[in-house]
Amino acid sequence: MGRGLYVISYKPKYKPVLTENVLKIARKTTERFEDITYCIWESQWLNEFTQHQASNQMIVVEVEKEFTESLYYFLNDSLRMDFFLNPDEKEIEFYISESNVPVVIKRLVTRAPISKIKDKKSVVPIATLEKIMVDLFADENLFHFYQGSELIYIFERILNRYSINLTKLFSYAKRRKKEQEIKQFISKHIPNFLEDIQYD
Repeated sequence: MGRGLYVISYKPKYKPVLTENVLKIARKTTERFEDITYCIWESQWLNEFTQHQASNQMIVVEVEKEFTESLYYFLNDSLRMDFFLNPDEKEIEFYISESNVPVVIKRLVTRAPISKIKDKKSVVPIATLEKIMVDLFADENLFHFYQGSELIYIFERILNRYSINLTKLFSYAKRRKKEQEIKQFISKHIPNFLEDIQYD
């Protein structure tokens, strides 16, 4: 589960299904920017963990800071989707909520936990569940429909179903300046989870 952390149980690693929209964006990004570090994920993946199914889908593409604008303009010119670059509160409220499949492009935090999925010819870098959990917690405006009791429910379901590396989770939370808050959140709302961990 992390450096020096063990739990006596078997849980599978998370492997989401990649939609055609995600594959299109990944193919275009790799085709144009061969060596950049980026990752992609979509809110639809969370339907497995939520109490209420969100009606709107959103795809999130995160890329190294210096490439955010170039990628935004390139994808906007290449694909018929609604792209948003680092949206503010107003854009999130008025435009993203109205779009069928909004694609948000934002800066990738360095050393963020990413994994890769092979799909036919493509290798797609995706956000891990550890990253998604921290982002949902940290980006309250962007993920406003997953806050409150819904966020507690999502965390519970993820921790119960899948193998989560706590070192990765807390290390990324620290980079996003949310380490203590997320630890308190888990201790308060999912206390049994932390009690089951064996420390070496």
